[in-house]
Amino acid sequence: METRVLQHPARLQLHKKDGTTIYGYNQDWFHTSWQRASGCGPTAAALLSGYVLQRDGYMPDNALDSIGKRREAMERVWDYVTPSHCGGLYKTEWFRDGLQQYLEEAAPARYCVEMLPVYPFHLCEKGAKDIVDFIGAGLAADSPVAFLNRSRGNELELSNWHWISIVALLGRKHYQSLCYDSGLMTKFDPARWFKEAVLGGGFAYIRRAG
Repeated sequence: METRVLQHPARLQLHKKDGTTIYGYNQDWFHTSWQRASGCGPTAAALLSGYVLQRDGYMPDNALDSIGKRREAMERVWDYVTPSHCGGLYKTEWFRDGLQQYLEEAAPARYCVEMLPVYPFHLCEKGAKDIVDFIGAGLAADSPVAFLNRSRGNELELSNWHWISIVALLGRKHYQSLCYDSGLMTKFDPARWFKEAVLGGGFAYIRRAG
């Protein structure tokens, strides 16, 4: 598999007057302290849904062109992709089910949320290739890929117990995932993460139904 990238990554970027770029969304934009502390999952869900809904014309081109508009989208998604008070949004199926419900109301019967749970190391039936292939499939469908990382292993650019959004898979045999997280651009090695992160995690992306 070759490098995979989104077709319109610039739609996820905001350019400030001082020349800096905001990459994606930031959970610190939420209104309440609880949302800011636990809102990484809803933030990733807002990024995924905003990208595909705008891509397919269900949102106008200027619907997400400011921090304020992205905050409003995050607040809407929060009601569907809602962290628990006992560990946040730590199950991939909770992310999938909430995002699916949100999409059904925004664009009925148009989308399906695909999910790949990665169980703790001693229970996992998947391999590193399955993870790379899943990320590649999501990006080939022109969807960002949400990533739940329960433990980062030796991937120092990752945070434990956190959702981020993958926007590119770079390489041929050895891959780096390019991600947007908290307004910044980061990267990690998905195969090495799988081998070292004993608590597992999960991945999700949006594809067109049918």
